Amino acid sequence: MEIRSAESRDLELVLQLRLAFLCEVRGLDTSQITEQFRAGTRAFIDRTHREGRLWTWIAEERGDVLGIVSSVVHDVPPLPEDDRCREGYIINEYVKPSARGRGVGRTLLQSALDSSHDLGIRQFHLYATDAGAPIYVSEGFTLHDRFMVLPVPVGAH
Repeated sequence: MEIRSAESRDLELVLQLRLAFLCEVRGLDTSQITEQFRAGTRAFIDRTHREGRLWTWIAEERGDVLGIVSSVVHDVPPLPEDDRCREGYIINEYVKPSARGRGVGRTLLQSALDSSHDLGIRQFHLYATDAGAPIYVSEGFTLHDRFMVLPVPVGAH
């Protein structure tokens, strides 16, 4: 198995695997993915990759794609104890069903985590699926008791 960083030429591959991930974790059929959503996701991947804010790693074996993981890197203010000003949000950790149980997900995650020094990342965060949580915990992720979320309704001002 080889892990490589995604390039601009991989835009459609990253899109396809993101959509496969979403369909699986949300119980959707691919027919439920609208062209508007597909186009918006494609634009996000393209824009953030070109801006150096989306980093994606692809696992391959003998030319077959096994899975991906991405990190959206964003700026944050420094802390008194840590002057690094970037954090990574791990998204789209997806391994094709035929490649599961072989360490592909863990290897992909480690590739993303290994980027922290080069990208100047202070910490990573993510939303874990039930299936992914044990891997994240074993790699040192912990639940954070002060993290909160406030969804903003579509169309809110």
